Amino acid sequence: MISIMICKTLRDMAKWQSCFAQTRRANLLQSIEYGLSYGQFMGQKPRQAFIQIDGQPAGICQLMEAGVLNNAIHAIIVDRGPLWLDGFGTKDHHVAFWQEFDRLYKRRLGRKRRIFPELTMREASVADMEGLGFTRLAGPGYQTIWLDLRPGLDVLRGNLKSKWRGPLSKAERSDLEVQWDSDGTSFPMLLNGYVADKGNRGYQGPSSKLLQILARYFSVKQNLLIGRAQQGATTVAAIMILCHGRSATYQTGWTTPAGRACNAHNLLLWNALQVLQDRNIQDFDLGGVSDGAARAVKKFKEGMGGETVELLGIFN
Repeated sequence: MISIMICKTLRDMAKWQSCFAQTRRANLLQSIEYGLSYGQFMGQKPRQAFIQIDGQPAGICQLMEAGVLNNAIHAIIVDRGPLWLDGFGTKDHHVAFWQEFDRLYKRRLGRKRRIFPELTMREASVADMEGLGFTRLAGPGYQTIWLDLRPGLDVLRGNLKSKWRGPLSKAERSDLEVQWDSDGTSFPMLLNGYVADKGNRGYQGPSSKLLQILARYFSVKQNLLIGRAQQGATTVAAIMILCHGRSATYQTGWTTPAGRACNAHNLLLWNALQVLQDRNIQDFDLGGVSDGAARAVKKFKEGMGGETVELLGIFN
């Protein structure tokens, strides 16, 4: 028997946070800081829930909720959940969770459901979710790349593809200097560069307002890492990484023509691995990738030797 129980007390929240901190590959979207940030950005409320199976703690899940008229008009969202504790997370457990979710939040007039399961193509199929009554929305599945940071740096360097390692070596021989801060000091610089780069190159990316809110919440406990590559007094590239539990996520970054010429992003990301290891981070999510217009970004991230995973996509 499975149950989904919403946290109601500060003690519940502390216990939920402890479970999150114990979970491998606990993704950014399920973190409390992200829930608070995105909730403020979208006008939604984050709800943290415990999952029990046969009375035993089995996992956790963060839901986003919005409603008016006593929830007659209601939206419920699960982004990349649930997360499972050790010993749980089988296909049967996933099925039981989504059956219980459907019972609690039935599709009805006035309710919008957006469900983005943390389920890979290896673990289940679209047909499995549709068999439970959910409908897959049009669009490709979500891909990302996870890098296991538990091995030593020598092993991680050996796992780099040669076409990634070569530019890294070139960057290490250059006059670049990498600097980090975790309290938000460099965030205005990163944001200004991001806005300019996004405007010049015309790519899609998170809004500057959302990045500002994320920086505010994640910097409270110094879980906002800003790395910048300096060429003398000039910043030629910068990246933003968010730490959550034992995991971290590459959020955004930018580079200049001078930064590209000396492979500054290779140096920043490589240096980030040591910084994250020093913080006892075990898993690094390199961020979403695709086979479309941003194929070059995917190829670059694949060069770090991580595991590419594809999730089932979004359902309602």
